[in-house]
Amino acid sequence: MLKTDTGKLAPKISDWFRWLSHEVGRHVTTHHMPLPPSLVHMVEKWKHVQTAIVKLFQHKPLLENELGMLQENVRSLADAEAGSLIYDYYKDQLLKKGMVILREKIKNEQGAELMEMLGDTWDYFFTEILPTLQAIMYPLALQGFDIRSTTLLEFRNIVVLKVSLREALDAKKYEVPPNIRQMLLILQGLHDDVFLSENQFRCEKLVARVVVPYLGQRGLYEGSPEPVTRANFRPPLPKQVAKVPKLVVTEENTADSPDLPRSLKLDHMPLASPLGLRKLHEPSSSHGMHRLKPVLEHVYDVGRRHSLIS
Repeated sequence: MLKTDTGKLAPKISDWFRWLSHEVGRHVTTHHMPLPPSLVHMVEKWKHVQTAIVKLFQHKPLLENELGMLQENVRSLADAEAGSLIYDYYKDQLLKKGMVILREKIKNEQGAELMEMLGDTWDYFFTEILPTLQAIMYPLALQGFDIRSTTLLEFRNIVVLKVSLREALDAKKYEVPPNIRQMLLILQGLHDDVFLSENQFRCEKLVARVVVPYLGQRGLYEGSPEPVTRANFRPPLPKQVAKVPKLVVTEENTADSPDLPRSLKLDHMPLASPLGLRKLHEPSSSHGMHRLKPVLEHVYDVGRRHSLIS
């Protein structure tokens, strides 16, 4: 069992990968510890992925045949039980770093210049960066991680909502480019982990300024950031699980009449399932219910007579 330079044990590959992720940017040889060859190879693969992703945000395209190599690197890391760690680092570190790079070029712009440059940034991001990131991280998507939505949400939170787009739209002196409308409508269709987050409402107000009329989560907008008709919405209720009705056996009238079946009372509960109702009506000797006695046929000279066997 190996130790890191901080003295912490790292018995598993996933633990090693977590520690190495926190140590990104520092060369492995600066840590005075022996690393197994497999872990050294893992570090090299992950560094290759990080470097390629950062270069995308710097408008540097991938090299020829590099996409396949990056996919294979991510796949091998994901197969080593590090899929969730890769996703967390991608979301919390790489995306934030990349979005800051995109924002730096437009953060000081105002008015028409801002909308033009933001539109160009969106076009490049949506047509070049986003598809390439989805392709690189495709092995993670196969494990259930939503790379597309995660990447778009970070673009909304770090780029769109951090520049002076609201002031430019409120001025109403400039024509809104079509790519800005497209950007806002796509971003408004995203959903955060929490129900109707504040950033989602902020994006909705931006959409209401450029799409008239617009029916949003808060109501009907007619060109202003406040709805003219507010919606009465409630958070979604938790799903109810169907419960099988309970059968309660009572002893009423069974002492005086032992041949009579004991009465059954249904403890009514919501969402009774068909299986529970079927069990309720099925005859069961454990509940004291008896089948009808067979019919005996008597043959007489004058005709036939049927009676129950006593």
